Amino acid sequence: MLRILSLMLALILTQGAMAQSKWKWPADTAKAKENWVLLTDDIKAKNYDDALNPFGWLYENAPNLNKSLYINGVKMYKNLAKKVTDDVTKAKYQEQVMKLYDQRMEFFGEPNKVIGYKALDAYSFYKGDPEKIDFILGLIEEAYKSKKEKTSPTLLTGWIQMYYLNKRKNKVEYTEEQVFDVYGKIMAAFETQKESASERRAAALARAEMNVNKLLNGLVKIDCEFIQKSFVPKFEENPEDLKTAEYIVSLSIQAGCTKEPYFLKALQLRHKHAPTFGMANTIAKQLLSAGRSQEALPYIDEAIELATDDAKKGQAILYKAEVYREQGMKAKARATIYEAMKLNSELKKNGFTLIGNMYLGSYKECKGGRDIVQDRAIYIAAYYKFKKAGNTKMMAKCKEQFPSAVEIFEKNKKVGDPIHIGCWVNETVKLEKRP
Repeated sequence: MLRILSLMLALILTQGAMAQSKWKWPADTAKAKENWVLLTDDIKAKNYDDALNPFGWLYENAPNLNKSLYINGVKMYKNLAKKVTDDVTKAKYQEQVMKLYDQRMEFFGEPNKVIGYKALDAYSFYKGDPEKIDFILGLIEEAYKSKKEKTSPTLLTGWIQMYYLNKRKNKVEYTEEQVFDVYGKIMAAFETQKESASERRAAALARAEMNVNKLLNGLVKIDCEFIQKSFVPKFEENPEDLKTAEYIVSLSIQAGCTKEPYFLKALQLRHKHAPTFGMANTIAKQLLSAGRSQEALPYIDEAIELATDDAKKGQAILYKAEVYREQGMKAKARATIYEAMKLNSELKKNGFTLIGNMYLGSYKECKGGRDIVQDRAIYIAAYYKFKKAGNTKMMAKCKEQFPSAVEIFEKNKKVGDPIHIGCWVNETVKLEKRP
């Protein structure tokens, strides 16, 4: 009795919504609506066995009712397949899921969207079956054509995994060109997705990337020598060969070859065609490490412009401070460091260490040569920058250079006196003595 009352109430509540939406009711509309309410109630209650009867009636009598019929049908059969222990029945349910996706596209279109769902479920169902590998690969490739760099990370990982399993289980041999064509697309997609990813999402993408690299090693042995032999000559012959550059970048990261000169050149070309914060930042960092600060500057400016949040922007600005330091513009470098730390508090360790080192390096430049206590006050200023950085090693080194008690006495000063440091430093410190 309760089931009948609930059914009547549900029919009344859904009449308006279903009448106004894109629903194609069969001749026996009342029976169809009754079964629809029964189906949705059973799906909500997770009574998937009970849902079979109303779904079956609607599927047979109103196959073009609404795409919701196929959404609910997929959900029902997937859960039934999970629950059943009989392999034959499980396979039957899984096959029905595949069929429902095809019919949904036939009646309601959206192939670019639905093919991705179908590929994900096919991968989940059949990835352990060697006979289904080509079927899964076909779906993944279709999904990639539709979504490109937005393809699900699960499918991207599955793509290379199917290559690996096809080689291992079915003895299918792939050429290096075939393998790296797929690999390049996968890594480019990961790179694009990481640009707008949350911290949690970025971590998941990094794990997926690691899995792809492990699988790749099962297909081709990757090391710096392999990259040098297989890709670098081709890239040197044609420095505008973007595809080869993408391979070099991805494989160099995997094999730990990012210090090789070919990596930087390849990364610069890739960034030129599809600029991202990550690439601009990496190029700038490598150029700075090589002492090529002037070349690094345009990439730093690009990184600042491409940064999607303050933390990334601060990181790039800190690199700009290093350029100013190398150019001898120390006051400007310090101001830029403060700007970077304001945007990204995690930069304080590196930022204050950089300022402390600039102070230490300015002793000869800033000393007057007439008052040793005054001259050594710069070490006190440096000490407190290192203290803010939590750099105890450098704090100890600075203390060794503080003025001695005798020097302070001879200059008629005492501990705690304010000492102003001129030069570009332009700070006042309280006088301290050497331990």
